[in-house]
Amino acid sequence: MYSFTVHNDKKSHVRAKGIATATSKKLRHQDYLKQLNLPQENKLANRRIGCKLHKVHSLEIQKRGLCAFDDKRFLLDDGVFMN
Repeated sequence: MYSFTVHNDKKSHVRAKGIATATSKKLRHQDYLKQLNLPQENKLANRRIGCKLHKVHSLEIQKRGLCAFDDKRFLLDDGVFMN
């Protein structure tokens, strides 16, 4: 996930991989900055239509949204990153 603004254009560009497009359009550059300054995990609601046993359902899934914590890798005592 990342976000940046273009100085001349005054437009923010937001990228949120793994989050539905409709949900990611609600995110603003200020949300990313707030997450960096005050890190806390938040959840975003992803809504979609699903089918199980030929019955159509409307599903709402809570996904982890903006998060300043990098939990996919960690630093070992000898200074090597472990994935």
